[in-house]
Amino acid sequence: MTEIDESPVVSASAPKLLQFKKKETVSARTGKPVVVLVEDEKPVRDMITAQLKSLGFDVQSFDDGLPAADYFKSGGYAELLITDMKMPGMLGNDLVRAVKNDERTKTIPVIAMSAFDKDLRAPLVKDYVDVRTLDKPYRLAELRALIQELIKLPEEPVSNNEEEGALQEREIT
Repeated sequence: MTEIDESPVVSASAPKLLQFKKKETVSARTGKPVVVLVEDEKPVRDMITAQLKSLGFDVQSFDDGLPAADYFKSGGYAELLITDMKMPGMLGNDLVRAVKNDERTKTIPVIAMSAFDKDLRAPLVKDYVDVRTLDKPYRLAELRALIQELIKLPEEPVSNNEEEGALQEREIT
């Protein structure tokens, strides 16, 4: 278990985040690391949110890149950004570039996912060392492996075996 400086700085964004000197961010509400999820299809967003929560994360979700970009611009932060690529409004690649071009958020690792648009994701992987891609459909084990590659998973995931088993069996499309 890593030691955390106990003097937090509270961000002005919602949900309130505690930012520690080790760049570790946790939700003030839940005490869990925050993942920002951007997915325009509600059933898919709900399933991924459930998967992330089963891995021990607090999830801040958006249905488009524009409100997600506004979240980061207004002081929001996350341990990880997971974004779909093809959405109405701001495309995923534009969101990733906005996050990576901001001095405050440029170190946030990214998982860019899509059932299509592999050509949109390729330049991101080339341009940024901490961007990974995930093809839909995928299984929870694939998502977990990418997260583990980019950041450390929370030490005590919140899940029960039945729920996690059901999530592992279901593909995200």
